[in-house]
Amino acid sequence: MRAEVLVLAVLVAAAAFLSLDSLSDVRRLEIGNGDDVELVPLLDGAAGPESIAFDESGGGPYTSVSDGRVLRWLPEERRWVEHSCSAPELLGSCKGSQDPGRKHECGRPLGLKFNSETGELYVADAYHGLGVVPPRVNDTLKIPMRSGNDIWSEKKEI
Repeated sequence: MRAEVLVLAVLVAAAAFLSLDSLSDVRRLEIGNGDDVELVPLLDGAAGPESIAFDESGGGPYTSVSDGRVLRWLPEERRWVEHSCSAPELLGSCKGSQDPGRKHECGRPLGLKFNSETGELYVADAYHGLGVVPPRVNDTLKIPMRSGNDIWSEKKEI
């Protein structure tokens, strides 16, 4: 048991080390029985995936990154695409930014949660508050809120 934990810790450390440079080429890491794990860089040098969510049909995952964007994984194409952004009006200048001084402008989505009934994606952003992304629309509608870190929802019986 202890050896398995040590092996797992070493693999996690190796994966973290290899993923530090998200602009580098795709790398492979061999695990245990010869299976490969592929490290896929994020779009445009984005860093720090924070929250992960899946839509009502199991699509995704969707993840939030350091430059204010929410990305969606396309498994059949094996790549990330932009889904929405905390500050769409600044997307051009914020895309790929890792400047901590711009987080108040670009935003930092920290929590993602889909509403299973409406398909809306709720985005808790540390700087822009709560945003709602309607299904099949990439614009984020902002709901005033001081700051957000995560989202939790509960289905209530009526």
